[in-house]
Amino acid sequence: MNSTTLKRGKLPFSALPGPMEGVMGPLFCRAAERLNMTDLWMTPFLRVTTGSVRKGKIRKFLLPFSQANKPVILQIMGTDPHKMVETANRAKELGVAGINFNLACPSMQVLKGGCGAALLQNHDFIKDLLRESIELGKEISISLKIRAGLNAPTEIAKIAESIMVTPPHFIVMHFRTAAEGYKKVSGRNERIKKAVKLFNDLPLIANGDIASYSEAEQVTTETGCAAVMAARGWLKNPNLMRDIAEKKDSTAEKQQSTLAHLIHYMSIDIPDDKLKSSKNAILDMMRYAIGCNHPLFRYVLDIHPNHLQTKLSIETIRHYLR
Repeated sequence: MNSTTLKRGKLPFSALPGPMEGVMGPLFCRAAERLNMTDLWMTPFLRVTTGSVRKGKIRKFLLPFSQANKPVILQIMGTDPHKMVETANRAKELGVAGINFNLACPSMQVLKGGCGAALLQNHDFIKDLLRESIELGKEISISLKIRAGLNAPTEIAKIAESIMVTPPHFIVMHFRTAAEGYKKVSGRNERIKKAVKLFNDLPLIANGDIASYSEAEQVTTETGCAAVMAARGWLKNPNLMRDIAEKKDSTAEKQQSTLAHLIHYMSIDIPDDKLKSSKNAILDMMRYAIGCNHPLFRYVLDIHPNHLQTKLSIETIRHYLR
């Protein structure tokens, strides 16, 4: 994947795995690669605070995603366009395929810091950020992750106007506003369709509540979006990226089998000094995949970290997933 391909107006992928803070760690990435769950990665956000991030820190942050030599899009969050783009340039030198600037995170802590979705109403920031990215965009892809608005979906018109002054290569849009968080909200396709029209020929990737190939196909057909992104839906169905690429829905049995292997692979080869944090990482993933009330989640919760490798066999996991 490169910026030249994207400039032709057609994305070189039909689905992107959504960045998931707290889930996409080394254990998850290694297990996902063993199962070949995706052809490319978008990382959770790398926070840019007091200064641009050092290259060594960027390299360490990218390590879980770069082991399989697949394209990696680094997501960056901050409040200073110059420092963010300077960090992005350092990441480019480390070989990332693209940069995604996060203007979508709805966390109250992030919003209070003026980051993430709070920046959707700062139109000067958006213009400055994209203007500063022009040279970088000649070598790698530049994209924004946004929401339909901070407080109301009607805000998307002004957001799109600001972005289109200096368009990036593509947009990822979560159909909810930041105020709506992850609540159940209707009208997804209508909101995405409106945004597609506002962004004209700029490829838009639709994000939010996509859990199957059939649903991805419906969203794409009804809205005209260029591709989809799935995060929690991908955890519930680890075959999702493959299903969308192959244009078919995998069976419930296949999905269950892949999920069982994902959990099992996360439980093996854990360093002795990472047992407790590794258990937490597995539970964090399972929280989204099956929920905290699922018998398997309760079973893992009670396992001592030292016994993860022996007690999370494929057979045991499948027993609880039935």
